[in-house]
Amino acid sequence: MIFKLFPILVIILIAIWVRTIIDIIKQQDYAFRAGNQVVWLLVVILVPFIGVPLYWVIGAPQAR
Repeated sequence: MIFKLFPILVIILIAIWVRTIIDIIKQQDYAFRAGNQVVWLLVVILVPFIGVPLYWVIGAPQAR
């Protein structure tokens, strides 16, 4: 049963990773709450399992 869900889980995780990268690229550098665009992009690409949740919790710009 778990082996049938594994490909779906992988696709969902890749989609969240890609969505995060797109969000970082589309934002202005001054809009980030912590750090800057280049740092967040490197963190998310190099360490995605840590970088993606950290970006959405502390780095993403707040909604206006």
